[in-house]
Amino acid sequence: MEVCRCSVNSGEAVSSTNRLKTAAIKVEKLLKSDAALGFFEAFHTVLVFLFPVLGGLITLRFQPIHISPLETHFATFLVFIVATIVYGIAYVLITLQPPNSEYRAIFRFICLVFGIIAIELLVSTIIPPHWLFIINLWLILIVGVLCLCKQIYQLLCYTAILVFNAVPSLFEKIYQLVHQIYDWLLQIFQSAICQAFSSRE
Repeated sequence: MEVCRCSVNSGEAVSSTNRLKTAAIKVEKLLKSDAALGFFEAFHTVLVFLFPVLGGLITLRFQPIHISPLETHFATFLVFIVATIVYGIAYVLITLQPPNSEYRAIFRFICLVFGIIAIELLVSTIIPPHWLFIINLWLILIVGVLCLCKQIYQLLCYTAILVFNAVPSLFEKIYQLVHQIYDWLLQIFQSAICQAFSSRE
């Protein structure tokens, strides 16, 4: 019995390892694509906009109570500075790498992770943790719904294309069927008329 359990567990481990490898390959291909470059440029633009806005909001929040945010959130700002430096180095390395570099996808992933961490840390000084959790949960749900809507949209487009391709052949078959029924009724009517005239004679 023990040997069977081990073989099942090792089979499950191999299966989960294969799934992880497949997911890693998909993520790597996505990060190497040209669409990823446009996304990271837009992401960088959003970060460049959000950093001063959030800095201003932090100033507005802590100014009335006459306490420095560095006194109350020192560890948060220390990690924020480290995340920002790592993000900046990775972004510079992305711009310096040739377009076909194998490390470009890794640097894009580092930019994405540390950029999100930096924004989360700034927002955590403004918003209480439970509200930050709720906001993050809503963002995850919105992204999930948008991905689902994209899949539904693609499915509807595929179905519409199938219908539009099938409609002409369907109308042609309906026309042929109606034409056959018309010919059949015409033959019956002609034979009935012929029989009526022949019975009068």
